[in-house]
Amino acid sequence: APFTRRRHALAALLLLRSAAGSGAERRRQRPSFAGAVVAVEAPAKVKGRYLGLFGDFSAAPQSPKERLIARTTEDEQGCGDAGVEPLLPEGNATAATVVVLRRGNCTFVQKALFAQQAGARGLIVVGDSEELRVMGGASIDGNTSEAPPDVNIFAVYVQRELGSRILDAIKAHKQKGEPLVMAVDMYEPGTGFLELVVVLVGATALVVAGAYFSTADLRPGSPLAQEADEVLEVDSTMAMSFCFMGSAMLLTLFFFMRFAIYIIMASFCFGGAACIVQVVSVALRHMAPKTREVIGTLPELGEVTVADVMAMLPASVLVLGWVLYRHASFGWIFQDAIGAGFLCMMQRTLRLPSLKVAAVLLSAMFFFDIFWVFLSPFLFKKSVMIEVAKGAGTGEKVPMLMRVPNSSDPLGVGEHMLGFGDIALPGLLISYLLRFDTVFGKSFCRGYFFPGVVGYFVGLSITHVVLAYTGAGQPALLYLVPGTLGTTLALGRVRGELFQLWAGPLDQKDAHEGVEGADLGGKVVSQPRRGSALRPRRENADPERQRLTGVEPDRL
Repeated sequence: APFTRRRHALAALLLLRSAAGSGAERRRQRPSFAGAVVAVEAPAKVKGRYLGLFGDFSAAPQSPKERLIARTTEDEQGCGDAGVEPLLPEGNATAATVVVLRRGNCTFVQKALFAQQAGARGLIVVGDSEELRVMGGASIDGNTSEAPPDVNIFAVYVQRELGSRILDAIKAHKQKGEPLVMAVDMYEPGTGFLELVVVLVGATALVVAGAYFSTADLRPGSPLAQEADEVLEVDSTMAMSFCFMGSAMLLTLFFFMRFAIYIIMASFCFGGAACIVQVVSVALRHMAPKTREVIGTLPELGEVTVADVMAMLPASVLVLGWVLYRHASFGWIFQDAIGAGFLCMMQRTLRLPSLKVAAVLLSAMFFFDIFWVFLSPFLFKKSVMIEVAKGAGTGEKVPMLMRVPNSSDPLGVGEHMLGFGDIALPGLLISYLLRFDTVFGKSFCRGYFFPGVVGYFVGLSITHVVLAYTGAGQPALLYLVPGTLGTTLALGRVRGELFQLWAGPLDQKDAHEGVEGADLGGKVVSQPRRGSALRPRRENADPERQRLTGVEPDRL
C-alpha cells in the first residue's frame, strides 16, 4: 500500500504539470468597440445577463437601469416599410422600447435609423453565428468613405442563439401576454482584486501546509508522520525525467483531448478522493483512537480501519459535488477543496534530499513551462499548455487548477486560475527548506523556509501583474523559480551556507524514525534515534558530503 501511494504521487505530479474626466463621465461616452451587458428580466426562460458588442456608430444607453420592452417587425429584418409591432396596450404605447432585428438585407446603420425613427431607445441585432462582431459604421448605401448618419440610440450585436430565444419570446407574447423586458448597459470588467488576493494567499498557504505535512516525521508524536515506505525520494534522474514525461503527456492531451479529458477527470476524482480519505482518516485516528480498529483488508490498499470508512463520506461528498456541479458558479469550491488535499498529501509523499536535486527539478520545469507556453505556438500554431488547460474545445476544463471566479464582474466572466503544478513543484523546495531548517536548528529569521515562502508569494504576485499587463497567459514558473530557488541560492551564498544547502542534511532519507536531541553547529536540535539515517553511520560516511557540509560524523 505505501508503494502504491508513492507511485500515485509520482503520477499525480506528472499530471499536474501537463494539465495568466471622471469614471462616471467616461462611462457615458460613445462606446466604440465596447462590450454591452444585455440583462433580460422577463420572461423567466430567457432571464439572465448576456454579453454583446456595441457598434462603432452606437450611442451609449441613456440609463443602465431603464427597463425596455422588446419589439420586432413582421419580417424581423427592419429593412422595408414594415412597422414595429405594438406589444403594449395603447395606454402604454409610449413606454421605452428596444427593437430586435436579424442581421441581413441592409446595413447596420439602416437598421439603427429604422429603430430610431420608430422611437426606440436602442437596437439589438441578432447575428448569423455564435461569433460576436463589431458592427461597422458605413453610410446607408454601404459606402465606408462617407461619414455615417447621426445615430442617437444604442446598437448592440448579440449571438444567434440568444437572439433567436429573444425573438421567440417576443412572438410568444401574443399568446401569453408577457412582454420581454430588458436593460442594456456598457460592460466594464470587474477588477477581481479580492479574488486575486484569495489566489495569492490560498496558494501560499497550501505551500506552507504542504511543507508541514512533509516534515511531520521530524515532530515527535505527529499523527501525520510518514513511514519509511510511504516516502519517495526524488533524485536528479527522476527530476529530469519529469520534464520529458510531462512533455509527452502534454502532447498526448493536446492531440487526443477529446478522449483524454475524461481520463484526467476520472484520475482527479479517484486520486482526490484517496487523498481526502487519507487526511481525514489520520485526523480521526488521532482524535478518536477507537476508529483505529481494523475491519478488513483490500488488495493494493492493505488494512482498512473504521476511520478510513468514515473518511469516505466527506471524500465522496466533495467528489460527487464536483462531478455534478463543476459547471455551476460554485463548482470551483469542490475543485479547490479536492486540490488542497491532493497537494498536501503529495508533499507528504515526495521528498527532495538536497538543493542540488531541487535545482535540477525546478530548472528543468522552468524551461518546460517557457517552451510549452511561449514557444510551442511556433510548432503547433497554438500554445499547447494553454489549450490543454482550457480543455482544447471539449467544453470541459482540466481540473488540475486552483480556480477562483471573478465575482465582481457583471457577467461573471473570467476567473483567476493557477495550475496545481505551480504550487506542488515550488512546494517541494519549500518543504526541503523547512526540513533543512529543522535538522540544522535554524531559527525562523536565520532559516531558509520563511524567505522561500516570501519569494514564492512575490513571484506569484509578479506573475499576475504581468498577466494583467499583457493579457496573455503566463508560465508561472518563469517567476516562481527565481523567487524561490533564486532567493535560496543567493541567501545561502551570502550566509556562507550554500554547500550545506546544496548537499542537504546528512543521509536524511529515514528521518521518520524519530528525534531525541543533539548539538549541531552550536544549535540545539532534534537528533535521530539510534539507527536513524539522520545519524551518519561511520562505515557508510560519505567523505565528499562531509567536505561540502563541513560537518564531521562525531558532531551528530
